[in-house]
Amino acid sequence: MFSILFLGSKKRMTSSSARGIYGHIGDLSPDYLTIPQTLTIGLRNYEHIAAIPSAIIQSAADKSQVEKQFKTHFGEMDTEAKYLEFFLEQFRFVKENKLPELEVFIAELALKKATFCSTIHRLYEQFHPTYYSLPNDTSLSLAQTNRCLESFQIMMQCMKMMQDKGLEIRLGSDGANGGRINISELILLCKYGFSVADAFKIATINGAKAMKIEDQVGSLETGKQVNLLIWDKDPFADYTNFSLGKTIIKDGQILNKAMW
Repeated sequence: MFSILFLGSKKRMTSSSARGIYGHIGDLSPDYLTIPQTLTIGLRNYEHIAAIPSAIIQSAADKSQVEKQFKTHFGEMDTEAKYLEFFLEQFRFVKENKLPELEVFIAELALKKATFCSTIHRLYEQFHPTYYSLPNDTSLSLAQTNRCLESFQIMMQCMKMMQDKGLEIRLGSDGANGGRINISELILLCKYGFSVADAFKIATINGAKAMKIEDQVGSLETGKQVNLLIWDKDPFADYTNFSLGKTIIKDGQILNKAMW
């Protein structure tokens, strides 16, 4: 489970070069391309659900308003944690002020058959414990933590809306300890409205299809390469079982725990 990142350049990115690549698009800097701009030149595979609001919040007035809103509740955006929490606040702003625009944009993404990676653990771990870690931002008050949780819920509702409209979501870690992060992603997906079956698709075949290697990996079929995780307890019975013991089979070999 991995991703190829591509940072778009306004000078070098062309329609022909956009085929089969992944775009790390929609950051907060005005120097970068936006998702709508790259859609028009053929890009379809995007990194990070968190970038969705930046495609909606485009006017100077809207940008100023959401920045003031964040500052009112969280203070200055002066740490990495605050920077990531700002992405969540943008989802709240869009829901409260730009919901029709969001719905139109998601419909356009679905029409263009765009795909996105999740990368939800990266945001969640800033303000809330995960199955293996404590929050990164220890400066938050209870009210701020609850606001982050509410905004995270809004983001997950947006992601579910995207899936329901036909967009394919792929698993994304965006950090060290990728294996643990990916397990955390599965848990969070199920905690916030995705079925275990959908979580498995997000972790396997959806990424393979976006990379155009679904004929080689991503599902259990004759002729495909098969690397397996076999859980000791059934995640379909309880999604928290994702965090429990498992057997790893890679290239036909059972790996012992000392190897991972």
